Amino acid sequence: PGVITTCLARAQWIVANGRAGSRAMCVLFSHVRVDANTGAFGARPGSEGSPPAARAAPPLLLLDFDQTLTAREVSLFDPETEDVREEVLGGKDRHERVGAWLASLEARGVELCVVSRNSKWTIRMVLECAGWQALFGDRIWGGEDVHRYNESKSACVVHEILEPRGMPLAVDVAFVDDDAHNCRDMLTRLPGAHVTLVQGGGGLSERHMAVVDAWAEERLARRAGAKTSRPAPADQAIKGLHDDSDRLPV
Repeated sequence: PGVITTCLARAQWIVANGRAGSRAMCVLFSHVRVDANTGAFGARPGSEGSPPAARAAPPLLLLDFDQTLTAREVSLFDPETEDVREEVLGGKDRHERVGAWLASLEARGVELCVVSRNSKWTIRMVLECAGWQALFGDRIWGGEDVHRYNESKSACVVHEILEPRGMPLAVDVAFVDDDAHNCRDMLTRLPGAHVTLVQGGGGLSERHMAVVDAWAEERLARRAGAKTSRPAPADQAIKGLHDDSDRLPV
């Protein structure tokens, strides 16, 4: 019964997510066996009714670049003439706060990614100058990648990031962006994901970082089998709300 329930739940996701279906279906049924004599369904040894990649995958934080990681839109960046800290990241204090926050998440086991319509070159150059490149590694998806999916970030996330990881549970995925359309699209394509809308300009603030921290603490605690000291923000995330200032426009 547990295996069937898992299959049905994943099949519902497959139906709801269009083109993701074919590869996701392969992932799903690669972890189910059928008894040749009785036709009964069961889990393959070691699968426990859930793909190992999905069970073992770390929490995944997907960050927009312009006006989310950075404090402004970055159309062009010249490291020889621009001070990345003052002109791109919002000053010394914000640079240090965001850097410490990213390092803390990475050290605790959260996988950091950038998903942006900006170019990979610009993103990498800014991350290098900020001292953050090592935290992201090659987990950067730029405009070159998003463009292949008709500019849909959520489609890029599913096909380029989640499918190769065996489709992690939606609650293990957090998405932070300053565009309400991108946030709505992600909630529609991946119900249950933790979505934070950054508004007001200036990039993500300590308040946004605290919201993501609460999600990370809850997910990491569940993976460790412990109880979290903070309430899980999943219900609010599904509605696209974290507080009144982050309300998604109707």
